[in-house]
Amino acid sequence: MTAIPSADFGEPVVAVDERRIPSAGRLSGATLGMFSGPAFPLAALALPLVVYLPHFYAAHVGLSLAAIGAIFSIVRLIDIGFDPILGAIMDRTRTRFGRFKPWMAMSVPVLVVGAFMVFMPPEGASSVYVVGALLVLYAGYSMAVLSHLAWGSVLASDYHQRSRIYGWVQAGTVGGMILVLVLPVILARLAPADEASSVASMGWFVIVLTPITIALALWKVREPIAAVGARPETRIGDYLRVVRRPAVMRILACTVLLATAPGITGAIFLFFFRQARGFSPGDANLLLLVYFVGGFAGAPLWSKLAKAVGKHRAMILSCGYYIAVQSTSLLVPRGSMPFGILSMFLAGIAFSAYLILLRAMTADACDEARLDLHSDCTGMIYALHNAGTKVGSALGVAITFPLLQMFGFRASEAVRNTPAALHGLELTFAFLPIAFVVLGALSLVGYRLNEARHDAVRAALAVRDAA
Repeated sequence: MTAIPSADFGEPVVAVDERRIPSAGRLSGATLGMFSGPAFPLAALALPLVVYLPHFYAAHVGLSLAAIGAIFSIVRLIDIGFDPILGAIMDRTRTRFGRFKPWMAMSVPVLVVGAFMVFMPPEGASSVYVVGALLVLYAGYSMAVLSHLAWGSVLASDYHQRSRIYGWVQAGTVGGMILVLVLPVILARLAPADEASSVASMGWFVIVLTPITIALALWKVREPIAAVGARPETRIGDYLRVVRRPAVMRILACTVLLATAPGITGAIFLFFFRQARGFSPGDANLLLLVYFVGGFAGAPLWSKLAKAVGKHRAMILSCGYYIAVQSTSLLVPRGSMPFGILSMFLAGIAFSAYLILLRAMTADACDEARLDLHSDCTGMIYALHNAGTKVGSALGVAITFPLLQMFGFRASEAVRNTPAALHGLELTFAFLPIAFVVLGALSLVGYRLNEARHDAVRAALAVRDAA
């Protein structure tokens, strides 16, 4: 018999027999491949939003760095407010297709329209147009990502199976990023293309692939019904109960901090490698591609490490690895592709860790919350996780672009920046992300929802649901 402690790890609230722990069947590779399919276009959408579109709107549309930083940050903050409402509604959704699949289906037309508006803006687009287009795009993106992540959490209940599920999703994410990076290169070989044409090709990639991959996932992958013992009457006010939970609080803090780091480096990646390190636009794009190849290679490594030492310990170790690699970024010689490729591949290995492990940890926190609160808050908890990721991305742009402007950095490649401005760019790229990653690692020190605790939680849920 095992005593199940309460969420604050005080007195036990129930005792169960370990033999009642449900066995989770191993999902086939075909099923996981279909399920992870939507990650391809969603990643192909997310990457340009962080890396290419800020540069495109500054260098070609003509908006100032301060205006771009404000636009992307304000839209992100508005979008963040949409997530809690959407999460609560998803938890209350009951259809014969499930809670989350209908929302994935509804996201398709919104995503398609938003992608067309953002990636193919009219000439001389104003700040008002960019704000409106981004709001449409982010609304569809929130619906798709939140429903996809929450759906993944109910596909399996096993502690390690969840790392495998989100490992597949992360592989699809990195695959989508690689494809959207390769696409402009292929098109440029077929016909000369400027940056506007390259950005438009990324938009068409998303528009074509989104409905296909989501339709296949909806058709081929089941969504288990909500547990009988879970009440669906979740409301916005329940967020206060959810966010106060120790596991949720730590995961949310870590999510915000670790999402800020790539938000910083992603927003100024092209500026750093083109203007501070002297790489050509084609070479800079190739380095970004190598970075995501490293992320693809790292995905199975972090899943295996999580199985060996536990998810939160693997997450802390990945933070240490990131700090070691990121601190050497200034050692890359100007224009040296061999050193640049090595640096970006090693840095990319760390990229997959927080996306896989924190998502899997969030699924475990959903189980613990359902046991203690007698309510299935999966949508709400993933809404917090999704919102935390957006807060981090918004902070990355909001902090970085005004900081570069303070250093006197100019975005236009027709302008020669001063050595002081370039030095400020280098320091921002190399060391500012490290500060956030250190805080992210510290937020997981003392995390208690490990494999043994989660097995006990699942056993108690099995007993209660069977009753």
